[in-house]
Amino acid sequence: MRGRDMLYEFCSRYGVPHRQCGKLLVATARNQVPQLAALEQKGIENCVEGLVRISGAQAAEMEPQLRCVEAVYSPLTGIVDSH
Repeated sequence: MRGRDMLYEFCSRYGVPHRQCGKLLVATARNQVPQLAALEQKGIENCVEGLVRISGAQAAEMEPQLRCVEAVYSPLTGIVDSH
């Protein structure tokens, strides 16, 4: 996405602390899976790149303290220190 790429470029150029660390959206119970699917679909509709549906076991490999039944991984999501 152009805006995301521009933000990362700005941060790099001007020394703004940032990290492209990814994000996990999780369903911690089976009854939350439809809501997770709806979030994934909304992301796809909004052209969020790289979304991947993963199992709870795969999510736990990424974050060992995490317990969930399914997750959506957004690898291009990041954080910016706005201060």
